[in-house]
Amino acid sequence: MRWSKISAPIVLGIFIFCFFGKNEGIAQGSPDFASSDSRILTKWGRNLNPDDVLQNYPRPQMMRSDWLNLNGYWELETITASSYSNNSPQKRQENVFSILVPFSIESPLSGVGIHATTISYKKRFRIPSAWSKTHRILLHFGAADWEAVVQVNGKYIGTHRGGYDSFSFDITDAILWDAEQTLVVKIIDPTEQGSQPRGNQSREKKRGRHTSVTGIWQTVWLEPTPETSIRRVQMTPDFDAKAVKLQVFGENLTESDVIQAELYDGKEFLTRSFGGADGAMMLRIPELRFKAWSPESPHLYNISIAVLKNNKIIDQVSSYVGVRKIETVQTAAGRMAIYLNGKPYFQKGVSDHGVWPDGLYTAPSEAAMQSDLMAAKAFGFNMIRKTAKVEPERWYYLCDAMGLLVWQEIPAGNNNHASATAQFDFETSAIIRQLENHPSVVCWILFQQGIGEHNSHYYLEKAGQLDSTRLICVSSGAAEQTLGKIQDWFMLSEMSDDSLQQTTMLPTMAQTIGRYGGVDLFAANNSWSTEHWGYREVFSTEQLLAEFCRMTDLLAEYRKRYEISAATFHQLVDLETETDGLVAYNRELMKVPYEEIHKQLQKLSALK
Repeated sequence: MRWSKISAPIVLGIFIFCFFGKNEGIAQGSPDFASSDSRILTKWGRNLNPDDVLQNYPRPQMMRSDWLNLNGYWELETITASSYSNNSPQKRQENVFSILVPFSIESPLSGVGIHATTISYKKRFRIPSAWSKTHRILLHFGAADWEAVVQVNGKYIGTHRGGYDSFSFDITDAILWDAEQTLVVKIIDPTEQGSQPRGNQSREKKRGRHTSVTGIWQTVWLEPTPETSIRRVQMTPDFDAKAVKLQVFGENLTESDVIQAELYDGKEFLTRSFGGADGAMMLRIPELRFKAWSPESPHLYNISIAVLKNNKIIDQVSSYVGVRKIETVQTAAGRMAIYLNGKPYFQKGVSDHGVWPDGLYTAPSEAAMQSDLMAAKAFGFNMIRKTAKVEPERWYYLCDAMGLLVWQEIPAGNNNHASATAQFDFETSAIIRQLENHPSVVCWILFQQGIGEHNSHYYLEKAGQLDSTRLICVSSGAAEQTLGKIQDWFMLSEMSDDSLQQTTMLPTMAQTIGRYGGVDLFAANNSWSTEHWGYREVFSTEQLLAEFCRMTDLLAEYRKRYEISAATFHQLVDLETETDGLVAYNRELMKVPYEEIHKQLQKLSALK
């Protein structure tokens, strides 16, 4: 990634950003992946090897040694389709395509580049010969948008509805041992024609929306497990007690089975605990070896969990945990403030949609995901607000390891009838459970700007029951916010003292600014379209930096006057026609030198 000083309309200079290697030029297309609208590719997309797509273990907090990645080329059939591009990068035979999984059908990297409401995937594979016929075979999907109906060898396996949570099926009884397997996945995705949660996706070009994502968009994989096995692990850090509470959920556990958990600092053994079939245990960290997790020191302990039958390990998974405490505390001035690990901690946030010009919801590689997070850290942010999307678990692992706090928005839907609210309820619970073990995640945002808001008391209570260790923001950006522990104000159209004075700040709730910024500096040679917008426009690097300095000075004043606990700049990366990011959509151009932004944000950290 480079930084270029922008003086409309001329690009005047180049700054090589050391984290990302040398600049490789700016591409406007690729003969292998580009669709007819010539959307730009990232350098990772241009260098993508179809035989080596996202090969890291997808579930870093419950890892087994044996697994099979099914990413790669699959067959795709469209059952109903609408025109997205006038011609596809590959030659079609009627409505059958070759698609590169796990990229959604709309994305250039999929090799398809169309919209369709109903599609069918087919993948043929063989079970590794080393896998015993006494094993159970689990089929995992990181995510597929939206309804997935799964068959194996012509046998119905199950249906899952939800575009953001992972799901699994036991396919053992459908397996043809020593033969080729045929996996078929039918997808139905109505996008905005339905009422299901879909974040900011749209099949039409709309302000504030981005291209829809249909079908499989995260890794698909298989793993063998014994009949008696570990299915889920819940880890709850207890900062005050310097301990980790474990709840292990197993399959076919008996009263005589023993669960063993071991805690390591790196490779050094610290402590061990044993539990029975109920799976409840406690790992106490030795006083002298206790290290809290924080963005400045993101320390992670390694954990090994095993099931023992007759003193023999029959199943084992590896994991990790970070011990930290997030809470609201009343200050001497009588206001509530957010504390991390027992001390006031100002969160300097940046919003991130996690959308890519070539992969849409799916980053071209883990290195690409990591580069965005490294950019956020280099700018000086210590928090990312994940906007209208849930990332693959490896993204949260990177935040855990690199030290970035995460405020997680629950993707919105219409919620305008009973089945829609039931689906939102299901997906909200699934997302919280899926991410519950990540120390980086410190806040759940249930509704943004009142979109789809309903039964707010119910969701606040339920989220608190599912997870009592994190903050909950109920109605972020809404005009009236009276529930939960956080009032989260938006200041995109105007950032002034008058706009905050018009809000009703409750002393029983911590005050945060969920959105400020939105400054549009259009970089024509690195953008998705000639159309562009933001909440206000500037025309040079100097103007963007001056505006950032002005906003930072205001934030410093708000911190002192209102005890603001967090503020989130909008946004990290441009998004299709919304060009108010600090980084261009193709990730080739940094609009402002990172050290200048870092210097400004340091002013906020220095305040006491």
